[in-house]
Amino acid sequence: KSFREHFSDCSLNIVAQGGAAAARLLRDGALDFWVSGMDLAHVPGMRDLRQEILVESPRCLIAPRGHPLLRLDQVTLRDIARYPLVMLSNADPGSSALLLEGMLQGAGLAYEVALRMDNIEPVKKYVQLGLGISVAPLYMVSEPDQRGLRVVPVGHILPPSRITLVTTHDWKPSPEA
Repeated sequence: KSFREHFSDCSLNIVAQGGAAAARLLRDGALDFWVSGMDLAHVPGMRDLRQEILVESPRCLIAPRGHPLLRLDQVTLRDIARYPLVMLSNADPGSSALLLEGMLQGAGLAYEVALRMDNIEPVKKYVQLGLGISVAPLYMVSEPDQRGLRVVPVGHILPPSRITLVTTHDWKPSPEA
């Protein structure tokens, strides 16, 4: 059965917003909930919102096949800093790019960002072409991606990525939700 056949009296309005815009819509009642990859605990002005973890995914280093980092038993921050980075340009708190850059800066390591993009698909393509390496939650690297890419666990460096359900503290889901 189709979604409509299962839920004939349900109406969906999916809004592609993030950060402050999504929080404003949520507080104004224009959104029932927000599915977010941001950790709002450390974001000013977001503490009035409630987050419930839906999915947790380890983060990984993404490298092209044959890359020298793939021969190491365990990759370090210093190892990562030696190679150009292809990074997502979103600066959402909790993003892999922002976390990695913060850790590299905190360790006093010089690094080069060869390219920033706003979508993970071209990031993976440019990594596969050898422009650099990247980091991302493991769920963003599909099995077909892994034909030209290799992933290396970096849970010892970066915390897991979390997808959360964000609501106001007084939100009560309808029976349909």
